Amino acid sequence: MDDSTKSLTAGARGETAIMRPAPHLTHLPRNESRPAPRRPRCVALAWAAPDRSAARPGRLALSALLLLVAVAFAVPAQAQTTPVITIAAGGTFDDQGDGTNSNVTTGSSVTEGRAAGFTLSRTGSTTATLTVNVSVTETGRVVFRPPSSVTFAVGASTATLIVRTAFDSVDAADSVVTATVTASTASTATYTVGTPASATVTVLDDDTRGVTVSPTALTLIEGATGIYTVVLDSAPIVNDNPTDFARVRVTLSSSNRAVTVSPATLLFLTRTWATPQTVTVTAVQDTDADDDSATISHTVRHVNTPFAGDYDSVTAADVTVTVPDDDKALPVVTIEPWGSPPTEGRNAAFRVSRGVPRTGSWREALTVQLRFTETGRMLGTVPTSVTIPWRGSYGHFEVPTLDDTVEETDSVVTATVIADTASPYRVETPSFAMWTVLDNDGPPAITGAAVNGSTLILTYGKALDGASVPAAGAFVVTADGSAITVTGVSITGSTVTLTLATAVEAGQTVTLAYTPGANPIQDAAGNDAALLSRQTVTNNTGGTTDVTPPTLSGVTQLFFCNLTESDLKQDS
Repeated sequence: MDDSTKSLTAGARGETAIMRPAPHLTHLPRNESRPAPRRPRCVALAWAAPDRSAARPGRLALSALLLLVAVAFAVPAQAQTTPVITIAAGGTFDDQGDGTNSNVTTGSSVTEGRAAGFTLSRTGSTTATLTVNVSVTETGRVVFRPPSSVTFAVGASTATLIVRTAFDSVDAADSVVTATVTASTASTATYTVGTPASATVTVLDDDTRGVTVSPTALTLIEGATGIYTVVLDSAPIVNDNPTDFARVRVTLSSSNRAVTVSPATLLFLTRTWATPQTVTVTAVQDTDADDDSATISHTVRHVNTPFAGDYDSVTAADVTVTVPDDDKALPVVTIEPWGSPPTEGRNAAFRVSRGVPRTGSWREALTVQLRFTETGRMLGTVPTSVTIPWRGSYGHFEVPTLDDTVEETDSVVTATVIADTASPYRVETPSFAMWTVLDNDGPPAITGAAVNGSTLILTYGKALDGASVPAAGAFVVTADGSAITVTGVSITGSTVTLTLATAVEAGQTVTLAYTPGANPIQDAAGNDAALLSRQTVTNNTGGTTDVTPPTLSGVTQLFFCNLTESDLKQDS
């Protein structure tokens, strides 16, 4: 045998075992590590005994094949790679189930009621789906039915874990939601957990415990009543447990016996905390002449003693109550229009007056409430009140009107002084004032006509269109019944100037007629002026006194005679 073949003698019988090792195992150094198999290899082991019954000596025959073992080693040429799974906070996903990505988590925080999102990533092949186990924990109580696994789709290297959170009405600490990738539970691991194996998203609480009081100031005249409301801003809890039955009591107290409140306590329950409760405030009637005031305070406490409640440290706003005394005369308030009649686009002015008495506390500023109405649509933003200054008798205010290009009916604007039982004044006649706001979008109206010599001017109440000039034949001018020819027409601003062929003399009666034609008198909006039939024209032509001495222009015959006194007596 050579070095690659070994013979082993088994016992005294002389059986021979022949073993042939695989070629790649020969001549292996002692200290060299065994290499990994590259291809399937086969090792054959045969055990044979000499045939002593054979007739031909020395000839060996294989009488029996005692053992033949074939060992096949099947090792892949390259080992398969197990995917590694990691996780991160955030992602883009549909958290409402409506098929859009309009409501998404893209970072490490989200408001309660919105889904918290996580993105899982895998390495290696994406040719098959892969389900990965996850666990979700939180520091609060907002997670709704957390998922326990996430599946990667075919062809996807990322998958989204959506953790739903619930809306609540409890003012609680923000909840930190932690999602962790957990190991595969299959008999043969289908993935390996990588780093990072967990990620967190903070779910922000959007509730704030508190008590809302509205309004926080009242003005009541003696004997009058008023109301305000009280309501909790979040659901009360006890022992930091929203499911426990909680009760919150608000105790009311007035700082002055001149003002009373009812009821004296308010009770809010777990199911009724969001329903406002009404408090009635009464200003007590007295006989003195003093003004009163009071502060209504509110003490907030949980009733679930000895258990701790989240409203034990909450405070509520006070309500201030002012009570003007009714045992002294109130000032009298009236209103009147002020200034000139307004045209649309100009302000309508009014004046509010404060009458007697003006003594004592009524020397202070007085605010008067107003209400406005109109028959059209010309008012701009109107005030709701006007203040008469300290020691003042009047309060002036103006109301803007809108300038438009729409021809409309004039609008009657009415300003009314209003008062109730709590008002520190009383209203007397006149309690309202009116202005008629004139529309300026109708046809141009003539406001005057005058002539001086050979120039006649027509004046209109608004600017005219200078490009629309009537022909001279559209006008007929008469002086003492005789027609005067118009030779020229021009328009400037709101005036029409006519040039006459013959000058009008002083003292003549002048009239004008106008018939619109192809180019009528009109405004910039195209509104035509009305025709004129016998428009009276003021004659401003002046007359003069002739002071030239008379001259003798001609004599037919002259006679001269001398008469004495005696001649005259004789004739007599």
